[in-house]
Amino acid sequence: MNNLTPAHFLLPLTVVFLVSKALWDFFRLKEAQERPGLEQEPLQRLDHLLAGTLAMGFFCIILWRLDFPAKAVFDECYHSRTGMQYLIGQNPMEWTHPPLAKLIIAGGLKLFGGTFNPTEGIYKPDMSFSHAAAFGWRFGSTVFGALSIWLMFYLARAVTGNRLAALLATVMLALDGVFFVQSRIAMTNIYTVCFILAAALAAWNYRASGKTGWMLLLGLALGLAVATRWTTLYAVGLIGLWLLAYDLPRAAKSPKVLGLAGLGVTLLGVLFVKAASFYKADPMHPEAGQAIVGALGPLLVGSVVLYLLVFGVLKALDRKNTLLSLPGWYLLTFIGMPVALYLLSYLPYMRQGHDLFKVFDEQRNMWNYHAGMKETHPYSSPWWSWPLVLRPTWYEYSAVGPGDNRITGIVCIGNVFVWWASIPALVFAAWRARRDRHVGLGFAALLGLGLWLAWGIQPRSLVFLHYFFEALPFACIALGHFGARLWASRDDDYRYMAAGYGALILFWFGFFYPLLSALPIPDLYVRAHLWLGKLWL
Repeated sequence: MNNLTPAHFLLPLTVVFLVSKALWDFFRLKEAQERPGLEQEPLQRLDHLLAGTLAMGFFCIILWRLDFPAKAVFDECYHSRTGMQYLIGQNPMEWTHPPLAKLIIAGGLKLFGGTFNPTEGIYKPDMSFSHAAAFGWRFGSTVFGALSIWLMFYLARAVTGNRLAALLATVMLALDGVFFVQSRIAMTNIYTVCFILAAALAAWNYRASGKTGWMLLLGLALGLAVATRWTTLYAVGLIGLWLLAYDLPRAAKSPKVLGLAGLGVTLLGVLFVKAASFYKADPMHPEAGQAIVGALGPLLVGSVVLYLLVFGVLKALDRKNTLLSLPGWYLLTFIGMPVALYLLSYLPYMRQGHDLFKVFDEQRNMWNYHAGMKETHPYSSPWWSWPLVLRPTWYEYSAVGPGDNRITGIVCIGNVFVWWASIPALVFAAWRARRDRHVGLGFAALLGLGLWLAWGIQPRSLVFLHYFFEALPFACIALGHFGARLWASRDDDYRYMAAGYGALILFWFGFFYPLLSALPIPDLYVRAHLWLGKLWL
């Protein structure tokens, strides 16, 4: 982004200003101040029908022409090859992310009979594959994209308490360019978003109902998320802090809980400090691996034992005080289950002859790769610029037909009318959460802003616009809430404003659809999409 000029900020910041002003003016009205939150509507049959219809409709749309182009685009050259290697028993060449997403890709290849030689040609931009192979390695993404839409509706419905807000939030996510593209390509990002949505929904339901069974589903979702990408650790921390803010004031009434939790944290801390000291001194020393295994072993066993101790013995002594089970549930949910599922995702790798010490060595290599990355890329962009959509990523751009006057392209770009409004919406959500004690908006603001701002402190320097993808659903929830509030206003001007902005979101998706789905279009039409000039090329 060396050619960035002040003119490139004009259009994005204009939209940011207009959205911010509209929200500010609306929520200064007496009407808005008298209604701190939308009425909580219980789930009805219509909600289940809407969730299923949205998910199935989105699935059918992204499934069309899924096998075009029949070649590996962008990071598919790594992930599809690794998936094929798992199928034929070769050592996986891509180890920079945990293996779960590649195993799902391998399942798609197996399901649709797509085969190819993973040792030849995968990196060549003109290398063609069978349509069955291309369809197979992308199929998992379509399934998890549709599942994300399904989860998104229920999460937005729970957080906002309103059907219209949930519908608007879900449709906005479905009409986003990055979400659409990631749902049709064999990369790892769509899986992380799906698991984060599942974790957020489980966490919300636990807090709303108090039923610890939701903690098991939360631990499952967090484990699957971390087994896909390390970046989901941000979500683990944010969700954990949000739940602790709810549970700690209650738990503080029980000295047994605090004492037991403090003892567990102290023991685990000592184990990891001991492991880290060996590892830092000499990572290849045999005692380093033994120390790490020695830390993880008690961690797994201790989580289960502590849970059984608290939930079993202490609860049996005092059946009415269910707070005694909290330390065990937290250790099981945020440590025990994620660590166990993470290690289980490496079972196919270990079946190829690699032991547990090799798995831990891979984690060190993974960290060194990301933390020490100094390479550059023409489509890389700084984290602060992502909501402004200054530098989208072209996954595919090739001339087709006689005269090379038609282009087949795939550009990973956010729906600008969603992305440009995302930060104002999240900031207003945080403000409304504080002013009106709106727990749902606070939850959306915490995860939306947290999952974006966390990129400002992570060590990797080579980052791309689509990394904002994990925060996007929560921005859509905030936008959906505000859209529903504007539509419910007695002032027709605000209703027209909400409807007009929704029309812009729909127009953008229809206009950019050919460049999201690799439909051949004239070169002149491609250039009409470069709203920020060559910065978008």
